[in-house]
Amino acid sequence: MAALLAARRQKYKVITEGAVRALQDDCIAGVADLIQVPPAIAAIVLRHCHWSTLVVQDKWFSDEQGLRAAVGLLPPSDGDAVAEPKRKRKDKKLTCDLCFDNHPPGQMRSAGCGHLYCRVCWRWYVRAAVEDGARCLSLRCPDPSCSAAVLRDLVDDVADEEDKQRYAGFALRSYVEESKTMRWCPAPGCGLAMEYLGGETLSEQLDVVCDCGHGFCIVCAEESHRPVPCRTVRDWAAKNSSESESTNWVMANTKLCPKCRRPIEKNTGCNHMTCRDPCRHEFCWICL
Repeated sequence: MAALLAARRQKYKVITEGAVRALQDDCIAGVADLIQVPPAIAAIVLRHCHWSTLVVQDKWFSDEQGLRAAVGLLPPSDGDAVAEPKRKRKDKKLTCDLCFDNHPPGQMRSAGCGHLYCRVCWRWYVRAAVEDGARCLSLRCPDPSCSAAVLRDLVDDVADEEDKQRYAGFALRSYVEESKTMRWCPAPGCGLAMEYLGGETLSEQLDVVCDCGHGFCIVCAEESHRPVPCRTVRDWAAKNSSESESTNWVMANTKLCPKCRRPIEKNTGCNHMTCRDPCRHEFCWICL
């Protein structure tokens, strides 16, 4: 048994959150150097391509404009992620397109598209997005007609510390959740991840044991279930969920016949109930 566990252990390794962050930073730096863009742009392109350097390389060099449009990146000459308005006069204030207050130019920001908002409005906009979950990673300019992406540089510039940390957490989790070789440990409170060492994709069903002691399938992240295939486990979970919902509905919308204990739904008529054949027991819906 010990030899079997040791053999399995050679096919994966446990990695800490700090190690995952280092891998992510290296991936971003490599792509930024490859396609000659700032790291914030490399990050959003990588997320769109499921953190695959090979996919980025293929799409960027075959159709750069198409990829830019898909992720909300403006042409290189149009601006950057934390664009400040050009100042014609130092004392001239600008109007925020959200709160309609006037602010000094230094307090205004845009996603590089020219739609100007004050730092306070940006802060609340980012907070609302972060509270909505991981979808904040695909945040766009507040103007409904604009698809300019809000990059990490702008988030870090306008958000408070708590929101910046939460945004960074979503970005880090996406790196593992989109990976073809890594899985977060599903145990509550555990921040460790498993990395598959048997190839570039998860090509086999493998039970792993985290350093926290939790064992699970690295393919589907469910509890260890070999030799049952992952698809069977998913179908079984869906069936149980469906049956649970049906049971909840029956309990909430029916009462049991006092004689045969069959569930009865009252949809019309008075409170005088008659159970169906062959029981035919008559009772009051209110007091049974």
